[in-house]
Amino acid sequence: MKKMITILAAGMALIAACGPSAEDKAAIEQAVLDSISTAQQAYDDSMATVAAQDSVDAMMEQIRLDSIAMADSLAMLQSKLKSASAKPRPKPQPKKEEPKTIGSGKPAMGTGSTGGNDSTIGKGKPRMGGK
Repeated sequence: MKKMITILAAGMALIAACGPSAEDKAAIEQAVLDSISTAQQAYDDSMATVAAQDSVDAMMEQIRLDSIAMADSLAMLQSKLKSASAKPRPKPQPKKEEPKTIGSGKPAMGTGSTGGNDSTIGKGKPRMGGK
């Protein structure tokens, strides 16, 4: 029986000695902490990417809305131009020049509808044969 108790005590000591040491336990604990830290960093990076994408999406939406507003303004201006060009414009009437008169009401010499070039003085006789 003494042998049995000795063998049993030796087996228990052997089993206790085969387990992880304090250094192994500390290394395992550190690996778990490193894994948690890596997962947290990946989560933070993912959230930063989502926030950046949300910012880009918001900018793209604002650009889209600005583009729509610009197109609406352009369409309104084009319709105003079309409606303005559809209205008939009055034709400008030519100015009538009144002949200059001397006190008696007769036209002055050298004035007329051609601006003074209707006088025949100094021009000689018109030729009849071309030469």
